[in-house]
Amino acid sequence: MTRYPPTIRAELKGTHTFRFTGSAAQEAYLLLSDLMKLVMGANSSTSARPIFTSVKLKRISIWTPVQAIGASPTFCALRYEGMNTDDTTHFDTSATADDMAHVSMPPPRNSVAGFWHHSDSSDASTQLAWLSVGADSVVDIEISYVVDDAATANYTFTGGSGMTNGLLYYGKWGTYEQPGKVHFS
Repeated sequence: MTRYPPTIRAELKGTHTFRFTGSAAQEAYLLLSDLMKLVMGANSSTSARPIFTSVKLKRISIWTPVQAIGASPTFCALRYEGMNTDDTTHFDTSATADDMAHVSMPPPRNSVAGFWHHSDSSDASTQLAWLSVGADSVVDIEISYVVDDAATANYTFTGGSGMTNGLLYYGKWGTYEQPGKVHFS
């Protein structure tokens, strides 16, 4: 009997969790463009292209800092947006001085937030989720991705400054940044 090697996919793909931290409270939407800007390659001193051909949101997790003694409770909230969501806001509040609020949810099944999106998508302003985070919170955004090894993505982000052509730059979510990374400004 002849045995043939299994078929494999040629493109580079994977799953990664991106961590964001910030010192201020923030209420903001997570947009499709935010996912596309998670990692970008500079193609000039003022613009960059996403290195992912396609992205899919897998999970968002939020942790607030431990509540200080005598301080107000900490709070975080997450709501997925778009079709096939139940418009439910998932939230948590720290209950005691040694407790932190925590929410971690995948996108609802068959929701826009949970679909694969192409990086040259014309709907980059699509709202995938709404998040409310307190000061000094940690936000993890887990995605699956396919790397744009053929340079087919024609979506370019402009407005950066002082970037070096060919280097990787990391995106922000509102005022929250990926610690230890060089950010697209």
